[in-house]
Amino acid sequence: MSYIIFFLLFAGFIYLVVFNKPKHPATGQLQDWFSTRLITISQKLEHDIELDRQGKYPHGGKQDFESRGSIRYLLHDKNNRRFDLSEPDALTTGHIKATEGYRQLEELVSRLNLQLVLDEIDIEGDEVDDDYSLDEHIDDVQRYYSITVSGW
Repeated sequence: MSYIIFFLLFAGFIYLVVFNKPKHPATGQLQDWFSTRLITISQKLEHDIELDRQGKYPHGGKQDFESRGSIRYLLHDKNNRRFDLSEPDALTTGHIKATEGYRQLEELVSRLNLQLVLDEIDIEGDEVDDDYSLDEHIDDVQRYYSITVSGW
């Protein structure tokens, strides 16, 4: 009987090691994702600036094409939606600034004599619409990142 219990425990351990996938992406994977996104931004930045100067850049928020002298990019996921991160994720602005994509964007912005700001924006609330949906309040703090380039 003890052999059966030992075997089941051992098999369960092996299952957890081999097949258990983390629910949240690792910090390295998130850094790679954001680095790739920042490289994409740096590749199209000069074109976007020229469109803004001409009054043809579609700014977010208020639906207009008025030149603002700045462009704010949200860091997106694969479906082009804002990439929200939950609180337990270990990614910080320091991790993003350490990526090759950020360094490339920073060099371009410096060469163009512009300003670059990386913002971490917190989203508060659990977004529950109904008081009866939850018995207690559960913190669901999420955050997302944006890049603002300005100064033309």
